[in-house]
Amino acid sequence: MQNEIPAILRTEGEIVRPLKFFSLLAVCFLLAACDDLPWQGPPKYDVTGSWALELSFPDKGITKISFVNDLVLKQLGNDITGTGINGGDLHGTISRSTVKLTNTLKAESGASVDVVFKGRLVDANTMKGTVPFPGYGKGEWTARRRLQ
Repeated sequence: MQNEIPAILRTEGEIVRPLKFFSLLAVCFLLAACDDLPWQGPPKYDVTGSWALELSFPDKGITKISFVNDLVLKQLGNDITGTGINGGDLHGTISRSTVKLTNTLKAESGASVDVVFKGRLVDANTMKGTVPFPGYGKGEWTARRRLQ
C-alpha cells in the first residue's frame, strides 16, 4: 500500500515542505487574530461629532493639556475629515477600531505642521493613542465624545 499524501500538502504534483506549510498556517492564525485588518469589515463605530481632546507628555512632566475647541469630526465610510486643534484642518482614516488623524497646525511663523494622532476607539465614546508633538516629544491623547 502506497502512502497517500494529504491533499493540503500537495501543490501541482509537488509536496509542500512541512516547515513552509506550518509557517503559512501560523501566519494565517496571526492574521485571523488581528482586530483591525482593512478586509475585516467596516469601522466599529461612527466617530462623527464633537470630541473633547486631552494631551499628556509624561516625559516632560505634563499630565494634562485641555483645549478650548473640540475636535469636530465627520466620518464617511473609512474616511474622516473635520477641524482639529485651534481650528486646523483635520483628515484621517478609521479601520475597525484603529484611528489615524492628521491635524494641520499653523505655526506663528506661518509654517504648517502636521501632527499625527494614532490610536484606537476604546468604546463608542472614547479614543486613546499616541502622538509625536513638535517641541514636546511623544505624547498620549484621549478624546471623549461630547454627548448632546
